[in-house]
Amino acid sequence: MTDSNDPEGAPVADPSLGALVADEAPVAEEAPAPVAEEAPAPVAEEAPAPPPAAAPAPAALPPMAPPPMAPPVPVVVAAPAPVVIQQVAPARPRRGVLYLIRRVVAFLFGVLQALLIIRILLEFFNANPDDSIVNSVMTITQPFVDPFLGMFNLDAVEGANGSVVDIAAIVALVAWTLIETLVLSVLRLFDRRGR
Repeated sequence: MTDSNDPEGAPVADPSLGALVADEAPVAEEAPAPVAEEAPAPVAEEAPAPPPAAAPAPAALPPMAPPPMAPPVPVVVAAPAPVVIQQVAPARPRRGVLYLIRRVVAFLFGVLQALLIIRILLEFFNANPDDSIVNSVMTITQPFVDPFLGMFNLDAVEGANGSVVDIAAIVALVAWTLIETLVLSVLRLFDRRGR
C-alpha cells in the first residue's frame, strides 16, 4: 500500500473507495458523436402472408432387407465324462438277539393272520368242507378261534345260499393282531434298553 503523501505520483490508496487512484490529471471523456436520425421510410401495405404450408410428409422408405445371416456354426458337444459310482454298503446297525426274535414273532403272527383271513373267505363263499385244503385251514385255525367262540350271542351269520360270516373268526383276527402289536412293542422296548 502506498501513502497518500507520496510525491512521485505513484498511485495512492483511497481509503473510502478501497481502490488505487492515480495522481494524474483527469482524462476527459470523449463525447459521443451525434447520430443523425433517419426519417422513417414509408410503409407499404403488404398483403397478408399466406399461412405456412404444412411440411411435406417424408417419403416412405423402402422396406429394409434383413441383415445378412452368418453361416451356421457347427456346434460340437463334448460327451460328459463318465461318472464312476461306487456303491458303499451302509453300515449295518448291530442287530442283537431281540431283533431276530421280533422278526420271527412278526412272521408267525403274519402267517396266523393270513390263515384266519383265508378261513373267513372260505366260509363266506361256502367252500366244500370235505376238500383237503379247506379242511386243513379249518383244522389249523380252530385252536386260535376257540377262545373267542361264545364271546357274543352271535358266532356266525348264515345266508340263504349257505354262505357263513364267521363272527368268531373276525374277532379272533382282530384280537390276535392286537396281541402281536403288544408283543412286538414289549420286545422293542427291551431292545432299546439294552443299547
